[in-house]
Amino acid sequence: MLDMYVKCGSIEEAKGLFDRMPEKDIFSWTTMLDEYAQSGNYDEAWWVFAAMPGQDIAAWNVLISSYEQSDKPKRKSPKPYE
Repeated sequence: MLDMYVKCGSIEEAKGLFDRMPEKDIFSWTTMLDEYAQSGNYDEAWWVFAAMPGQDIAAWNVLISSYEQSDKPKRKSPKPYE
């Protein structure tokens, strides 16, 4: 269901579903990370990445490739929420 929302461009619905998921697997984390990164919402992508338990090579690849494709490879990490 999460993947369907993302593919349809319904990020708010995807985020709502993701937030309500009692257990999130690596696929759900990576799906949200990829959606935020591909839509240009790099701050949210970074926060999803930072919150992921045990970032794996797929998550790193999603983050790196989205920054590179967006021509933002030198972007700094966002400031933490205050």
